This record gives sequence, C-alpha cells and structure tokens, in this order.
Amino acid sequence: MKQSEIQAGECYFDGKEGIREVVSIDPKIPTVKYRLLSAKITQEYSWTKGQMVSLIGSETTCNLSSFASWAKHHVPQAEIGNIMLRIAAKKIKLAPGEKMFMNSALDESGGAIVEGTSISFDHTEGRAVSGLEKKGLLVRDNREVTVTALGAAWFANAAEARIADMKG
Repeated sequence: MKQSEIQAGECYFDGKEGIREVVSIDPKIPTVKYRLLSAKITQEYSWTKGQMVSLIGSETTCNLSSFASWAKHHVPQAEIGNIMLRIAAKKIKLAPGEKMFMNSALDESGGAIVEGTSISFDHTEGRAVSGLEKKGLLVRDNREVTVTALGAAWFANAAEARIADMKG
C-alpha cells in the first residue's frame, strides 16, 4: 500500500494471518502506532512475568514505510470478524474422515454453505461428525448437523481453494 493510504482508526490485513488497527500516525517522525488484532505468532515469553503472554491487543510502533509495505488490504470494521474466523478456520487440522465429510457436504451443496445450514448424515459418519463438533465446526442435532460460524468460514476457505485449483 502507499503510505498516504494508511489512516488512523482503520484496520489493515497482510493477506495471511495479520490484522492491525492503526491507533495513531506521527507524521513528524513518520511512525505508526498500532494495535495487534491477529497475527501468526500470538504469544511470546515475558521475562518480567516469567510466563507466556498474549500479543493480541498489545500496541507497538513501527516506521510508516514498514507498515505500508506490510499492509496489503484495508479492512472495513464490519469485515474484521469474518476475516478472523477464516484465519482461525485455516488453522484447524481435520482427520481424514472429517475432511471427507466436509468435502462431500461441499460437493453436494454446490459450494453454498453458510452459518446455520443443516446437513444430514448417517450413522457411518458419526465419528467424523463428533470430531467436527469438538472442533467447533458443526453442532449435532439427532441425524443432522448445523454449520457454525467457524464451520461456514472453513467451507468458504475450501470453496476458495477449489476455485484457485481450477484456475491452475
């Protein structure tokens, strides 16, 4: 991004796992003070506390040019939750049976699975459904499951990956 596009009070995304909210910009030096909302590394060891502490929510400063080269996209406040869900969904590791269930559901739906979508399953898929429920992707209700917000983010990532694979 261009340095002139960076504005205080706005959020920016690196296209991977990082989201930062600009708290202030000092044009004299030029530096950016920002709050970390999401990152690849979320904890570090604190020598003063003698334990691991979360970096999420912490504020730090950096050179404006460094911030501008890091930032790939401006993120409207309304989209931050969705992007953070998609980042969390990418980090979930599925067992082969769980992945097969999710992919077959995606195949059957034609790629249109959103939060609240109901998916039926049979008794042979019970183990996979239990694992997916523990991971927070689905909620079981007798012979159907309902897709959670995290599950919808997983399906969106999977559909996007399929489109990218088809383009080559």
